[in-house]
Amino acid sequence: MISLSVKTCDKVFRYQQPKATADFPTVSGLEPRIPHIIHQTYRDNLIPVQFADYVRSFVDNHPTWKFYFWTDESGRKLLAERHPHLLSTWDGYVENIKRSDMLRYLVLYEFGGVYADLDIESLRPLDRATMKYACVVPVEPFEHSVFLFGMPYMINNAILMCRAKHPFFKQVLNDLKQQPNITFINSADSVMKTTGPIFLTGEFNKYMGIENINTEKNKIDWSSNSPSFYKGEMLEADDNGVYVPNTHYFTDELDINYKEIFPLYCKYVKLKCNNDMYLNACFELHERGFLRKSTRFRFMRHNWHHTWALGNKGVFIKDEFVQLGTLASNYIIY
Repeated sequence: MISLSVKTCDKVFRYQQPKATADFPTVSGLEPRIPHIIHQTYRDNLIPVQFADYVRSFVDNHPTWKFYFWTDESGRKLLAERHPHLLSTWDGYVENIKRSDMLRYLVLYEFGGVYADLDIESLRPLDRATMKYACVVPVEPFEHSVFLFGMPYMINNAILMCRAKHPFFKQVLNDLKQQPNITFINSADSVMKTTGPIFLTGEFNKYMGIENINTEKNKIDWSSNSPSFYKGEMLEADDNGVYVPNTHYFTDELDINYKEIFPLYCKYVKLKCNNDMYLNACFELHERGFLRKSTRFRFMRHNWHHTWALGNKGVFIKDEFVQLGTLASNYIIY
């Protein structure tokens, strides 16, 4: 537990969202607004062995859902058929993770459903989360966005859910084409800002009409327990709306790689009395601890393998793979 003196700064600290004391908002008796399709991607259909149980968890928890698995080859084929103007962008990416980012936005726009990274573990069926909202985009844990990127919130693109042909993902695909050639300090910085979570957060702000993400406005739609930051004027359940869920349901765990580092931000580095964002992040860390207690309402767990940043040799202990067919007998490759 970190030491945080409220008296030092004489500030009122607050949680960034209500506590999740009820299950994910849903409606009954209707067709799901988000199709029951699971999308996952890898370079081919040989899955690294440490992801096998995670993939199997989605198959086991969703026996009636379709399971689309996208490889580099099938992803490029879909792009060539549906959005050929993006092929030069796809082929021009140096880092393969950028193609993976583009592909997840592409398949959600074309087919709808749920996209999940291979290091996401399904804890229970997602059926109730597909009923009320047309598009669901979770955010990173608050401490991640503040301590690592200096942002009050950041959309996490490791898990995304949406109806087909949603205008948000149409905008995202269009803006991928418009990304300028910028020299970045490192590859990870390039990925985050050109196709990854920082890029997607900017797209969210643009789509929702949020000019300044540091706005002092509070959210306008209190019909759910979503995070309290301002998300524009569109209602959460609008057919073209984008719903940001409470992190307790999808993205609650902190990256274990920062277990020793985050407390230091509050003890030595970033704890400044004139920065409410950092103070609130430290308060959140202090009150909830680093290792979060899971609840029965939680849909999934992010295991933070960072394969895109470390590369296969950096994260795989052995080059062991399993055939996708041994994990999912009914998978579809486009």
